[in-house]
Amino acid sequence: MFGLDTVKLLPSGRYTHSAAAVQQTEAAWRDYEARLTQVKKVTIVRGQQALATAPAAGKILTPGQSFKARLAYDAVNLYVRYEVTS
Repeated sequence: MFGLDTVKLLPSGRYTHSAAAVQQTEAAWRDYEARLTQVKKVTIVRGQQALATAPAAGKILTPGQSFKARLAYDAVNLYVRYEVTS
C-alpha cells in the first residue's frame, strides 16, 4: 500500500445522508465494476524459449512507475520475466 504515511486526521464535522450521496455511491460502484471487467488476461506460454515473445501483462502506475510480467512453463518449472520501471 502506498500513501499511508500521508494519512491525516480530518476536522470533525457532520455527515448528512442524502439521496444524492446514495446516487453518487452507486455510480462510483458501477464505475468500479466496469473497470474490473477491463482487467487483462495473463497468458502462460509453453517452453522457456517462448518467454521472450510471450504476451505481457502489466500496469502503468505513474509516468515513471510501471511493470510487465511474462510467464512460461515446462514440465518442471514456471518461468516469470519481470520488467519494472521505478
